[in-house]
Amino acid sequence: MTNVRSNGIPENRDPDSVDYEKVAPVALYVFDQAAGKMVPVKSGQLGGGGTGAPTQTTSLSRTTLVLTGQAQALPNIPAEATGARIGVEGGVARIATAAPDPTPADGERWGDGSVWQVSGPDLRTLKAVAAGGNPKLSITYTKEN
Repeated sequence: MTNVRSNGIPENRDPDSVDYEKVAPVALYVFDQAAGKMVPVKSGQLGGGGTGAPTQTTSLSRTTLVLTGQAQALPNIPAEATGARIGVEGGVARIATAAPDPTPADGERWGDGSVWQVSGPDLRTLKAVAAGGNPKLSITYTKEN
């Protein structure tokens, strides 16, 4: 039987292991767009606002969308789709999920190499436009199980 200290650390732990009593606490940060800077995560944000239950998704179909200077909606959205993983390749995109439509100079910026998750009503209202380079969106439509 192992004796455990009040802090939960076994008394007979491996001497080469981490000295948990000397480990500094870790702070998590997120970018606050309104403040324009990194801010510490509050405990209420750790769960992502969900129920805490794991969510399983199924991939339904994949497609690509080559962006131009004109705003385009996502193509071929399956009726049962509840979300999509969208990767940006080859350039910069600007997106919007509400009026006005995005332009090459206005809208949320999605950089080359970034991957985004879109769900709910945003899936069917999202429009995207090329903002630099020759961006292509690689889209995987998903369904929450």
